[in-house]
Amino acid sequence: MRHGKKFKKLGRPASHRRAMLRNMVTSLFAHRAIKTTMPKAREARRSAERLIRYAISGTLADKRRIIAYLKDRKVAHEVIKMGQENFARRPAGGYTAIYRIEPRKGDGAPMVLLKLLTEPKEKKKKKRKRRIPEPEVIETVEALEKEAEMEEEMLKQSESEKTAEGAGEEISQETQVEEKPEEAEETSEQEIEKPQEEEAAESSAPDSVQEDETPVDEEKKSDAEKSGE
Repeated sequence: MRHGKKFKKLGRPASHRRAMLRNMVTSLFAHRAIKTTMPKAREARRSAERLIRYAISGTLADKRRIIAYLKDRKVAHEVIKMGQENFARRPAGGYTAIYRIEPRKGDGAPMVLLKLLTEPKEKKKKKRKRRIPEPEVIETVEALEKEAEMEEEMLKQSESEKTAEGAGEEISQETQVEEKPEEAEETSEQEIEKPQEEEAAESSAPDSVQEDETPVDEEKKSDAEKSGE
């Protein structure tokens, strides 16, 4: 059972595995970069970053741990110096990087480049929200209220104009409807007046005829009377 064992054996006994990782970490600090397979690089990175944290702390016990772990004493002293000069400027973690490269010829194993990151890393500045002073806040609120009032007035005016236009159209329709009966009434009055005028003309015509006929009858009577005599 492998409870709590969070590392890979890498196909080697424990002593061989420890010796291999010590050599890899020593060559990493000496040359700043090494080529290896992905599983080995991940295990070596864990050991290298632990030693870098010891170098940043700079206590006597941590320095002794670095010297005891690495194979070369000169490399150990360089790591202690680098911890204060280079790695202390970087944020916690992220002292190494793994870059994928071409696979190994022969067995096609995935190869990587394990590299130290000694350059200082700039911290991202958080953008602070600009605090608006109270007078400006009040002015902005008042301006927004005025804009809302103006919009309401414009809407009311537009609605009133629409209602007025609708009322004007209704009035015009009513007037048109009212004008039509008046015209009908006028035509009916004209029709009534025409027969009356015709009747008056007829009544006047016989009278004139009778008036004309009376003198003729009187002349005939006078002639008859003379002949009788």
